[in-house]
Amino acid sequence: MGGSDQTRGRALLFHGFASDAEQTFGRPGWIRSLERAGWTPTAPDLPGHGSSALPASESRAELDEWALQQLRRTAEHHGGPVDLVGYSLGSTVAWTLALAEPSLVRSVSAAGVPAEDHLAALARGENTPETRFLEGLLEAQGAAERLAPLIRAAGATPFEVRQVLEKHGAPAGLVFAARGSDDSLALDPQVLVDAAAVSGTAAPTPAWTPVSLTVEGRDHVSLLPSGEVRRGLTSALERVAAADHS
Repeated sequence: MGGSDQTRGRALLFHGFASDAEQTFGRPGWIRSLERAGWTPTAPDLPGHGSSALPASESRAELDEWALQQLRRTAEHHGGPVDLVGYSLGSTVAWTLALAEPSLVRSVSAAGVPAEDHLAALARGENTPETRFLEGLLEAQGAAERLAPLIRAAGATPFEVRQVLEKHGAPAGLVFAARGSDDSLALDPQVLVDAAAVSGTAAPTPAWTPVSLTVEGRDHVSLLPSGEVRRGLTSALERVAAADHS
């Protein structure tokens, strides 16, 4: 493996649909907060998003394979397991990685976890507040054609959170889950924390307990610049680092 860096941890961040790493984590201050707390963050743009040279994934398996390559590369560079951070669609990517390669994942933090696969609903042509929100994102980004393959992929293989919870439990290593109180797209984070307690997959060590945070007055977008959610994330990761060195 590659040489280990000397930070408190390496964080791999996955952003949301029709966005990019800078919009999701850069400008809202997540990257800066992690760096100040002693983490080395890596935040790639998902295929078809931002500055990625790759086209949008044609299948969920293709997206997951791309993410797995990111995880393996980051873990090799760091010389150990990685702290995953996901927002919205990115939270399902992080969750899938924790299922696929738990030995490479130290912890999982998830914000704005979709209560259901709204992209799959969009692919089915459903007209709901959630699908209209996604259509607004696509229009604002001029990304409808570019991200059409990913929408079709969601329709073919939806990531239904409650089914995944029933089959696999909460993500192994879950330490932090958050949403805004006005977010109609996201799952109640306490559902994830409760599932972790029942399934016994909350952490690879009993030294930490996952926490949930609901930020009052915030929705799916306005959660991102919340100082409360950034402080909650770094506090959770500090507990992970302390447990790792105890």
